[in-house]
Amino acid sequence: MAGKYPTFEAYVTGVQTKVAEEVFRRIVERTPVDTGAARDSWELNFVPAGHRISSDIPYMNRLEHGWSQQAPSGMVRITLMELDDIAETIKRQENR
Repeated sequence: MAGKYPTFEAYVTGVQTKVAEEVFRRIVERTPVDTGAARDSWELNFVPAGHRISSDIPYMNRLEHGWSQQAPSGMVRITLMELDDIAETIKRQENR
């Protein structure tokens, strides 16, 4: 941690940001593609309370719940099940 981040708060913010970016990457990568609109609709926003991942596609909930053969188990739910592992991996990388 020393050297990469000037304070513990900066470290926490840095790890949170990297976790959010990895979660975002995995969700986008898992989103089924027909026209590409659903995959392209994902947004990662940095908000005062942390990070927000969202999509304005009206049928995204259907995709998440198996509407597409390409992602029968969804994208978000699977990624959230991996959240602890994602966070641990990034913390290890940041502590080198």
